[in-house]
Amino acid sequence: MDNVRRRESGEIEALHYGFSGLRTDGGTVAVEVFGAAVDYEGQPAVIGIIIDISKRKQAEAELQAYRAQLEELVASRTADLELAKEAAETANRAKSTFLANMSHELRTPMNAIIGLTHILSRRSSDPEQRDKLGKIDKAAGHLLCLLNDILDDAERLTLEQTPLRLGSIIANIDSLVSDKVAAKGLQFELDIDPRLAATELLGDPLRLQQILLNVIDNAVKFTDRGRVSIGATTAAETARPLAARLAIRDTGIGIPPEAQERIFSPFEQADGSTTRRHGGTGPGLTIVRRLVRLMNGRLELNSTPGEGSTFILTIAFDKAAPETAKPPGEADATRLDNFSGKRVLLAEDDPINQEVALELLQCLPGLLIDVADDGAIALKRASEKRYDLIIMDMQMPNMDGLLATAACPAMRRRRFWR
Repeated sequence: MDNVRRRESGEIEALHYGFSGLRTDGGTVAVEVFGAAVDYEGQPAVIGIIIDISKRKQAEAELQAYRAQLEELVASRTADLELAKEAAETANRAKSTFLANMSHELRTPMNAIIGLTHILSRRSSDPEQRDKLGKIDKAAGHLLCLLNDILDDAERLTLEQTPLRLGSIIANIDSLVSDKVAAKGLQFELDIDPRLAATELLGDPLRLQQILLNVIDNAVKFTDRGRVSIGATTAAETARPLAARLAIRDTGIGIPPEAQERIFSPFEQADGSTTRRHGGTGPGLTIVRRLVRLMNGRLELNSTPGEGSTFILTIAFDKAAPETAKPPGEADATRLDNFSGKRVLLAEDDPINQEVALELLQCLPGLLIDVADDGAIALKRASEKRYDLIIMDMQMPNMDGLLATAACPAMRRRRFWR
């Protein structure tokens, strides 16, 4: 009533307030009051409106409760996402550690196989034995390349730009698959443009060989009679760039239309049943597509079930710049002369790889070689002597190659090989 009297006297111009009260039945009621001054029969008066806002207040209370609940839910979900992020980061670190360990454990014996094969080949005078050792070396090199693909992260995969000749790459593939093709009674045909085969291009020869070998291995695997062929022609050429078109054809079982995209997915095959005739884990064509895309190339597949398949690769290369060739033997002689009296430290914990590396290094007359079984020994020896070259393994007991390198300033100024 005080507000009403103040409004009647003109002390305040408007009236607006709210309050809660009790109903006669004991319940609560929320009201909102609006009032304004008026003249009534020459006397000041107030006219007002009272509105029951109980439902609005109830709705506001429910909305506030819902808002609080939503904030709690958001906070809970944020906490869950943070936990999930931490779990993913932990899993990623564990994956990186696993891959690093697997990389070392798998590549170490593969390097030993390749090194010992090379040594045996150099010592052998039997042409047939040297031929077989050469095939072992090429197969082991290809397997090492596959291991690199599986163990390395896709984002880290990079391509080299070194001189290559398609004729040499296809000749390597011929030597790798010829026995397998002959064992199945198939014809292996090569139709290579001689000029293209001899042109020196810039690219990654190992990755290109890997692409072709994966496709050809598949062709041989799924062909029981007939032939497998490689064709290579020039699709386009200007002064510098050259686009090569490589076609691998087979007369095998073919690929159904519904499976032609699926076979490029990781660990997928056209026939995924447990009764399939042809084995394999299926990452080969996935790697092929990834590498072709990295080379800015194009991969096409044409296949008819029961008639065979054709994989067509179109890849653009730059031509290698011509270089002035040194007289035969001059470069090798210069290198051998420069090694006389040079000192090398070999840090390697694997005994077989030590043996391989030592034998290869000892082929250079006059080279002085010290061996360290781990990074700690390498660090000690590098602090006592000056080495022209340190060959450092990455993973070793007691102290790895990275820690040893970081601990010795003299070692950081030199060149390191993994």
